[in-house]
Amino acid sequence: MKVGDKVLVKSLEWYEDNKDENGCVPLKVWGFSESMRHLCGSKLTISKIHEDDVYSVEENVFFWTDEMFESVEPERPPHYDSMFIDVYDFCYANNIGMLEGNIIKYITRQKEDRLGDLEKARNTIDRLIEFEKDVPR
Repeated sequence: MKVGDKVLVKSLEWYEDNKDENGCVPLKVWGFSESMRHLCGSKLTISKIHEDDVYSVEENVFFWTDEMFESVEPERPPHYDSMFIDVYDFCYANNIGMLEGNIIKYITRQKEDRLGDLEKARNTIDRLIEFEKDVPR
């Protein structure tokens, strides 16, 4: 990880399933304490990297390790900055498949090669049409 990366703290279910009798989840370097519990499921931003892959985040004073995070969000390219909602979040929330999601992505992002993106969208629509023709009705 690097400074500026977005991370997702493990879920409350993970905490409840793994905590010991003292309310701490023992991990390799640091434990996940009961005082961190309220942050389960939160998105945080890495602000500093310490020795032994220990992190500080902008949002609080705790120390964090990789084991405490679900995933790292990749950096979002600037041609998506004008969007109110992230395409991937929108597609996930609406149960939209990969091909349909790519079509949405191509027609909504702001890039210099607008025509190229529209051609990609058209090619993806053509592919989706071919797949749909094969679906038994």
